[in-house]
Amino acid sequence: AVNAESADPNARVERFGKKVDGSCDFQQASIDAQDSGNSSMRYAASSMTWKFSWKPSSGAGCYGVTIRSGLTGQSNGPYLFELR
Repeated sequence: AVNAESADPNARVERFGKKVDGSCDFQQASIDAQDSGNSSMRYAASSMTWKFSWKPSSGAGCYGVTIRSGLTGQSNGPYLFELR
């Protein structure tokens, strides 16, 4: 493992709508998903990993998370999921 503390990542969470059948519609335009104020990225030096804790303000729905490195500018995602 490599010390990644300097990566300085940030997370962007997007909310997606649903189709008529109730399934997630990840093809439509998303909106920024506001958190409840209890969300953050934390670095664990013991495991050399970053952890993103997120508490959604709007509860159940369809979301995507994109992680961007503050060090390199590289983005990964969005990682799509449904919260029920």
